[in-house]
Amino acid sequence: MDGHRASPRKRTLLRGRIEYSNKQFSLDCLIRDLSETGARLSVSENVSLPAKFDIPDRREPVPVELCWRIRDGAGVRILSGSENQHPVAALSVAEARVRELEAEVAKLRRLLERVREDPTRISYLLDRAV
Repeated sequence: MDGHRASPRKRTLLRGRIEYSNKQFSLDCLIRDLSETGARLSVSENVSLPAKFDIPDRREPVPVELCWRIRDGAGVRILSGSENQHPVAALSVAEARVRELEAEVAKLRRLLERVREDPTRISYLLDRAV
Protein backbone atom coordinates (compact mmCIF):
# COMPACT_ATOMS: atom_id res chain seq x y z
CA MET A 1 0.00 0.00 0.00
CA ASP A 2 2.97 2.36 0.55
CA GLY A 3 3.61 2.34 -3.20
CA HIS A 4 0.43 4.38 -3.71
CA ARG A 5 1.50 7.24 -1.43
CA ALA A 6 3.23 10.42 -2.51
CA SER A 7 5.22 10.57 0.75
CA PRO A 8 5.97 8.05 3.52
CA ARG A 9 3.74 8.03 6.57
CA LYS A 10 4.93 7.95 10.17
CA ARG A 11 2.98 5.95 12.72
CA THR A 12 1.34 8.19 15.31
CA LEU A 13 -1.26 8.00 18.03
CA LEU A 14 -2.45 11.59 18.18
CA ARG A 15 -5.84 12.80 19.31
CA GLY A 16 -7.58 14.60 16.52
CA ARG A 17 -10.82 16.33 15.71
CA ILE A 18 -12.84 16.40 12.51
CA GLU A 19 -14.80 19.57 11.74
CA TYR A 20 -17.21 20.17 8.89
CA SER A 21 -20.13 22.35 7.77
CA ASN A 22 -18.32 25.53 8.82
CA LYS A 23 -17.49 24.07 12.26
CA GLN A 24 -21.15 23.33 12.99
CA PHE A 25 -20.30 19.65 13.44
CA SER A 26 -17.26 18.00 14.93
CA LEU A 27 -16.19 14.61 16.20
CA ASP A 28 -13.14 13.08 17.81
CA CYS A 29 -10.74 10.80 16.00
CA LEU A 30 -7.26 9.32 16.32
CA ILE A 31 -4.56 10.15 13.79
CA ARG A 32 -2.87 6.77 13.28
CA ASP A 33 -0.48 7.60 10.41
CA LEU A 34 0.69 10.96 9.19
CA SER A 35 2.63 12.26 6.19
CA GLU A 36 3.07 15.53 4.35
CA THR A 37 0.29 14.59 1.94
CA GLY A 38 -2.20 12.57 3.97
CA ALA A 39 -3.18 10.65 7.06
CA ARG A 40 -4.97 7.55 8.29
CA LEU A 41 -7.66 8.27 10.85
CA SER A 42 -9.49 6.04 13.26
CA VAL A 43 -13.09 7.14 13.77
CA SER A 44 -16.25 5.35 14.84
CA GLU A 45 -17.63 3.28 11.99
CA ASN A 46 -21.15 4.40 12.99
CA VAL A 47 -20.36 7.95 11.84
CA SER A 48 -20.49 8.93 8.20
CA LEU A 49 -17.87 11.40 7.05
CA PRO A 50 -18.29 14.15 4.45
CA ALA A 51 -16.17 14.13 1.28
CA LYS A 52 -14.18 17.15 2.52
CA PHE A 53 -13.57 18.37 6.06
CA ASP A 54 -10.99 20.07 8.27
CA ILE A 55 -8.66 18.69 10.92
CA PRO A 56 -7.80 21.57 13.28
CA ASP A 57 -4.11 22.26 13.79
CA ARG A 58 -2.49 24.62 16.26
CA ARG A 59 -2.21 27.34 13.63
CA GLU A 60 -5.16 26.82 11.29
CA PRO A 61 -7.45 24.07 10.01
CA VAL A 62 -5.96 21.50 7.66
CA PRO A 63 -8.40 20.86 4.80
CA VAL A 64 -8.59 17.19 3.78
CA GLU A 65 -10.47 15.02 1.33
CA LEU A 66 -11.73 11.54 2.21
CA CYS A 67 -10.04 8.96 -0.04
CA TRP A 68 -11.24 5.70 1.51
CA ARG A 69 -13.24 4.38 4.45
CA ILE A 70 -13.11 0.82 5.82
CA ARG A 71 -14.84 0.03 9.14
CA ASP A 72 -13.28 2.41 11.70
CA GLY A 73 -10.44 3.53 9.40
CA ALA A 74 -10.37 6.45 7.00
CA GLY A 75 -7.67 7.66 4.64
CA VAL A 76 -7.49 11.35 3.87
CA ARG A 77 -5.48 13.45 1.45
CA ILE A 78 -4.39 16.93 2.48
CA LEU A 79 -5.72 19.49 0.02
CA SER A 80 -3.42 22.15 -1.36
CA GLY A 81 -4.41 25.82 -1.48
CA SER A 82 -5.55 25.50 -5.09
CA GLU A 83 -8.03 22.74 -4.16
CA ASN A 84 -9.46 24.53 -1.12
CA GLN A 85 -9.84 28.08 0.08
CA HIS A 86 -7.51 27.39 3.05
CA PRO A 87 -3.74 27.08 2.53
CA VAL A 88 -2.26 23.81 3.74
CA ALA A 89 -1.09 24.06 7.34
CA ALA A 90 2.35 22.61 7.89
CA LEU A 91 2.21 19.23 9.56
CA SER A 92 5.61 19.85 11.10
CA VAL A 93 3.70 20.98 14.20
CA ALA A 94 2.28 17.48 14.61
CA GLU A 95 5.69 15.94 13.97
CA ALA A 96 7.25 18.27 16.56
CA ARG A 97 4.57 17.20 19.06
CA VAL A 98 5.37 13.55 18.34
CA ARG A 99 9.07 14.27 19.06
CA GLU A 100 8.11 16.05 22.32
CA LEU A 101 6.01 13.07 23.40
CA GLU A 102 8.77 10.62 22.47
CA ALA A 103 11.22 12.64 24.61
CA GLU A 104 8.74 12.61 27.50
CA VAL A 105 8.33 8.84 27.19
CA ALA A 106 12.12 8.42 27.24
CA LYS A 107 12.33 10.60 30.38
CA LEU A 108 9.62 8.51 32.08
CA ARG A 109 11.40 5.28 31.13
CA ARG A 110 14.63 6.58 32.72
CA LEU A 111 12.67 7.53 35.84
CA LEU A 112 11.05 4.10 35.97
CA GLU A 113 14.47 2.44 35.65
CA ARG A 114 15.79 4.52 38.57
CA VAL A 115 12.77 3.55 40.66
CA ARG A 116 13.37 -0.13 39.84
CA GLU A 117 17.00 0.24 40.95
CA ASP A 118 16.01 1.68 44.33
CA PRO A 119 12.26 1.50 45.11
CA THR A 120 12.77 3.12 48.52
CA ARG A 121 13.61 6.45 46.83
CA ILE A 122 10.39 6.70 44.80
CA SER A 123 9.07 9.79 46.63
CA TYR A 124 12.38 11.59 46.21
CA LEU A 125 12.64 10.71 42.52
CA LEU A 126 9.03 11.70 41.77
CA ASP A 127 9.44 15.04 43.54
CA ARG A 128 12.52 15.80 41.44
CA ALA A 129 10.79 14.72 38.20
CA VAL A 130 7.97 17.24 38.56
